[in-house]
Parts: sequence; C-alpha cells; structure tokens
Amino acid sequence: MSRLYLSALALSFALVAGVLLWAPGQTPVPGINYVAVMKNDAEQPTMVVTLTQSGRVMRVDMLAKPQLDDGQDLQLWAVSKTDGRIESLGVIPVEKQVETALTKSQWGLIKDAEYLLVSAVNPGGQAAPGERVLAKGLCVKVEGWQS
Repeated sequence: MSRLYLSALALSFALVAGVLLWAPGQTPVPGINYVAVMKNDAEQPTMVVTLTQSGRVMRVDMLAKPQLDDGQDLQLWAVSKTDGRIESLGVIPVEKQVETALTKSQWGLIKDAEYLLVSAVNPGGQAAPGERVLAKGLCVKVEGWQS
C-alpha cells in the first residue's frame, strides 16, 4: 500500500510542478536575437558572436585565439545587406569571452548586417577592415525561433 501512496504522491508532485513551470501568459526571458558563427579562411569556427536586443548586448566567445602581430588589435565590423557598406562595431579584446553593450546606432548596424567580419588592425582601431580579415560569419536573425 505504501508504494501505491508514494507513486500517487510522486505523480501529483510532477503534475503540480509541470503546471507551475508552464505558467502561460508570462513573458519569456529575453534571448538571443542574432548570432554569427565566425569562420577563418579554412572554414574553421574561431568565434561566436551573439546579440541580444534587450540591453543591446553583444557577446563574443572566442573558440580559438587569433594570430595577431605584436601591437595589433581585433576589430569587429558589420557588412550591410542593403548597400554593402562596412561599419565598425568597435575594437574587441582578445579574451575567451567578451560582453559589451552596443549603442543604438550600432544595434541598427546589426539589424541591417548580412555578415560580421573580424580583422587585425592597428592599435585602437581603424576606419576600414584592411587586408587582414581573420574571420567572417553570416549575421542570422534568430528572434522568434522556437525549439
């Protein structure tokens, strides 16, 4: 009889927990809106850039440390899908994981981006990517995607 009681109690607990976790009508936690898997010339993923509209947060996860000459920085660029214009999203430090807030105008660049590029640049950044593009990735909108 005690096994039957424990089974009924476990089933009741599972049903209550399911209802509490489901909670329709709640707004979902803000998630990733855009993602770019950055690949090098050999098509190997070297970093992942994720962008969240809530707070305009950009996160860069480096999968492989880029090869830079002494004194060079990394700079991230957005390539417009409407006119091909290339605009800077700023210099990013060479760290395993970087998270930064974007300005409203930078977020606008993300919304219009077809690709993101990462290039090796002079210290402090520069006005154009230059010849040494280290990685490139499609900027994919994932907002509204359901698992």
